[in-house]
Amino acid sequence: MSSDGEDDLRTEASVPSSGSELSDATQVLRCSGSGGNSGGQSAGVADAEDGLQTIVQSAGVGQSASEILPVIGDGRYRLDRLLGEGAFGQVYLGWDTSLQRAVAIKVPSPGRFGSRAEQETYLSEARMAAQLDHPNAVTVYDAGRTLSGGVYVVSQFIDGRTLEAEIREGRLTEQETVRLLIPVARALHAAHQRKIIHRDVKPANILISREGRIPFVADFGLAIHGDQHPAAYAIAGTPAYMSPEQARGEGHRLDGRSDLFSLGVVMYEMLTDSRPFRGGSLRETLSQVISAAPRS
Repeated sequence: MSSDGEDDLRTEASVPSSGSELSDATQVLRCSGSGGNSGGQSAGVADAEDGLQTIVQSAGVGQSASEILPVIGDGRYRLDRLLGEGAFGQVYLGWDTSLQRAVAIKVPSPGRFGSRAEQETYLSEARMAAQLDHPNAVTVYDAGRTLSGGVYVVSQFIDGRTLEAEIREGRLTEQETVRLLIPVARALHAAHQRKIIHRDVKPANILISREGRIPFVADFGLAIHGDQHPAAYAIAGTPAYMSPEQARGEGHRLDGRSDLFSLGVVMYEMLTDSRPFRGGSLRETLSQVISAAPRS
């Protein structure tokens, strides 16, 4: 865990470093030097140390396509460029050779799952997220298994950057904060109408497109359905943005209001350039979320 207690609690398995055993994505996938054209795009990943949760485009980042070029999905998706990697796994800029479009492809680390049942839970989450159709939510296109028995998720590729990157440049105006968060709130409302709870609303999971500065809610990878069994509600998320119910591990009490609490934390940070809960450790951050008044 990092000293400020901000780690995503689902990032558990370590990814092999350069020179060590290759990851699932590059070790066992069927390789191909042919296929579609990625349109000359190069891409990067924002917040790569936080579970590889948000995909944005940038210039000159990642390995060259000739270094990887495996394909997945029975050859439909080609992995053109490694965007980044972290404890959760790898995210690639890919190319859908059937529909001829750029996509983002997440390949979790082989050690991320302890059993096939956990893999199925992850794929179930992806299928649930794919049900959400909203103009301000990143669309999940596909999910499946690699040749080695690993899993992958294919989603919409957003040309832009994260709200986290925007905040790093300084606080936003009230007008811009409202303009960006209203569509985000509407996307979350659409999810809640389907009883889908995001559980990890934070600046790194809000993308802003380069063209038109349109906000998108990304990474419903921790999402759960409100009708799921309480066992599915394990404590998960990013501590500094959790609701008190999440921080207490009271997953059975979660509903859409938990996401709204997290969105309020995001708004606070946008307007003040600081977080309301900033403990020096994971335990201290969770304690502040549960019982402390937000810092002014």
